[in-house]
Amino acid sequence: LDLRTKHPGYGVYAGCGDWIVETEFSAQSLKEQVGAKKTILKNLHEGEIVLAKASAFPEMYLEGIFSKTFLLWSCCIVEREVIETIKGMPDYGSELLTDHAYMIAASSQRGMAFINKGLGGQSIRGDNFGFDFERVKEKYVTTPGLFYNYLKPHLQRLDNWRLVEKKLWNFIGRGWV
Repeated sequence: LDLRTKHPGYGVYAGCGDWIVETEFSAQSLKEQVGAKKTILKNLHEGEIVLAKASAFPEMYLEGIFSKTFLLWSCCIVEREVIETIKGMPDYGSELLTDHAYMIAASSQRGMAFINKGLGGQSIRGDNFGFDFERVKEKYVTTPGLFYNYLKPHLQRLDNWRLVEKKLWNFIGRGWV
């Protein structure tokens, strides 16, 4: 709330979401250690603020500064007008990549005020939905197109859409495959 008070006018106010790696299985698959992993940006001081304009946010997320942290939807405040514009949490036929889709769609509306500080976290146990391959195996094929088709109407209004579109496919290809 302090971030919102000091930097009014942004659509999203966020910090980092730490990973809480709970099992050896999840640690091995993530190439991490069991325990909490801070995701603050190492090239900034803890508590430092980054202000991202709406038009710049997709690139900052896909290949820039925000690609080096973990922006979790539960570690942010989103203005009501933004939520109404993007119609809430993405529901495009797959639960996979929805955190990414939500953060990109929401922050590309009115930008983001970000504080380099952990504001919560995600428990990774190895039984989370992304690890349950049998249940979601068909979605591993369809999710890239669903993700792109969800984001396109939110982003194609940007002046830099052609560049963002290339970076979006690069993100999908490298991150997914």
